[in-house]
Amino acid sequence: MSDRSIAVTNIEKKLKQDLMENNKPEQIIERLWDSIKENKLHRLLMDSEIAERNISVEEYLEVLRRFAHVNGGFAFAFHVHQVAVNILSQLMNQQQKEALKDMLEQGKVFGLARSEAKMETRHHFKTTIQKEGSGFALFGRKDYCTLAGIADYYVVFSQSDILDPKPERVQVCLVDGNRPEVEVNKTCQLEALISSCTYSLIFHGYKLVSSELIGNPGDFQRIEDPDLLPLGICAINMGMADSILAKFIENIKVMEGFEKEESLQTLGKMDVRKRGAELLVDESIKIRPPHKEASLCLRRAKGAVDEYVNWTAEEVLRLLGSTGLMGSHHFIELRNDVRASSFMPPNYRKCLYDIGKGVMAKILK
Repeated sequence: MSDRSIAVTNIEKKLKQDLMENNKPEQIIERLWDSIKENKLHRLLMDSEIAERNISVEEYLEVLRRFAHVNGGFAFAFHVHQVAVNILSQLMNQQQKEALKDMLEQGKVFGLARSEAKMETRHHFKTTIQKEGSGFALFGRKDYCTLAGIADYYVVFSQSDILDPKPERVQVCLVDGNRPEVEVNKTCQLEALISSCTYSLIFHGYKLVSSELIGNPGDFQRIEDPDLLPLGICAINMGMADSILAKFIENIKVMEGFEKEESLQTLGKMDVRKRGAELLVDESIKIRPPHKEASLCLRRAKGAVDEYVNWTAEEVLRLLGSTGLMGSHHFIELRNDVRASSFMPPNYRKCLYDIGKGVMAKILK
C-alpha cells in the first residue's frame, strides 16, 4: 500500500469517527484539516514547485470517490480546495507562488468563488473589479461558494469591464476571507451536501492590492486542465452511489422471496448503469482539453453519472419504502445529496442539451 493510500485510509477512518461523534457536519472540514495537512493531502494538484508528490488524474479521482463513499459534502469541499490552489499555481508569478507555498505550509484553506445565479453566459459575471484611486476594488456577489465561511482565501473570478463582458476580460484575484468587506450570506445555501458549506459571498468594495491580482485579464483561459472540477464531481457522485449500493446490499441480504428477486434484478440494472457511467468517465479522462471532442466526452460522462446515481437513489427508496426513508442508513439524505450534485457544472440538463445539439448538428451536415 502506497503512502498516499495509507494517508487516505487514515482520513477515511477519522471522517467516519467524526460523523458518529459530532452533530455539526458543516464544521467537519475545520475539525479534520490538521489531519489532512499532516497526511500531506492538502496540495495534491499543484505543480512540482509546490506539490510534494505527483498524482495522476485517475489516482486523484479515486481519492475523491473514497471520501465521497463516507461523506459527499466533505469530498466536495476537499475537491474545491484542491481545484482552487491548482488554478493559483498555474496563473501565479514566481513571487506569488512562493507566498502560496507559505500559506499551504501554514495549512490555509482555499475556496472557489466563480458561479453566480442567473448568469447570462458562462463568463458574464456581475462581480466586477472597479478602479478606485490608484488601486482597485471588488464588488458583487458569488453564489454556490463551497467552503464559504471556512476558507481563509477565495479564488474569485470577476469582470474587469462590466459594460462589455468577455472571457478575455475576466480577472482572477485572491481574496482574504477574513477581511470585513467579505460577507458570507448563509440565508442562500445549498440545502444538501451540508459538510461542503456552500453559501453565497458578497464583496463590499474589497480593496485589492497588486499581489492579489492573479495573472492578467483573460489568463484563466490558459489553465491546462479546466475539466478537473467536473471530473471530480463525477467521481464524488460515483462515491455516493457506492455508498448507496453498499447499504442496499446489506438490506438485500435479509430479504426473501419475491422482494429479494426484484431487488437482485434492480441490483443488476444498477451494475449495468454503473459500468456504463464508469466507461464514459474513463473516456473523458483519456480525451481531455484541448482535444476537440473533450467537451462532448465530459458532458456524456457527467450526464451518465448523474443519471446513474439519481436513478439508483430513487430505486432504493422505492424498493425499501419506509425502511429507506426512515432507516438508519440515511438513504433520504444520500438521495438529496446526489440530486444536488446534478446541478453542479456542467449540470445534468445542460449536458443533455449540448449532447442532443451535437447529435443534430452531425445529422444535418
